[in-house]
Parts: sequence; structure tokens; C-alpha cells
Amino acid sequence: MRFEQQAGYSCISVFNTGKPIAQEALEHIFEPFYRLDYARKEEAHFGQEKGHGLGLAIVRSIAEVHGGKAFAKNRENGVEFFLEIPTA
Repeated sequence: MRFEQQAGYSCISVFNTGKPIAQEALEHIFEPFYRLDYARKEEAHFGQEKGHGLGLAIVRSIAEVHGGKAFAKNRENGVEFFLEIPTA
């Protein structure tokens, strides 16, 4: 996890190792109830309860209420998630 302040924004980023997300799916992962196909499989959760596709939608909603944004970018060995909020 990284925290930076830049040009009027505070930015938190989290890097998730693993396989990248298809570009067309990256545009949808912040929508409520959207889940990737492999996230629906039991083995992807190591025996944990499956998610419902709300976490990233909640993050984006909170960011937007505060005038910020949430987004993700594919990296060589995974996906990096960003939360940017304007600073006062």
C-alpha cells in the first residue's frame, strides 16, 4: 500500500498480485454486483465465503461523494487500485 499527496489530492494505492484483469472488465469492476467469472469459483476464495460485488462499488461511491475517484490499472504482475480524494 502507498500513500501520496500530489496536486491537491491524497492518493492511496494498493497492489494486488496475481493475474491482470481483462481491460473490458476493468471498466466494470466498480459497478455494483459486478464480479469476474473466476471470482465466482469456490477455489478462488480459499474456502472463504464468496463476495457479492459491492466492495469496489462502495469505495467508488465514497470517493465520488468527496469529489474524488477510484480506479484500477493493470500492472505487469497484478492490478493496482487507486483512491484519490481532494485535499482541503
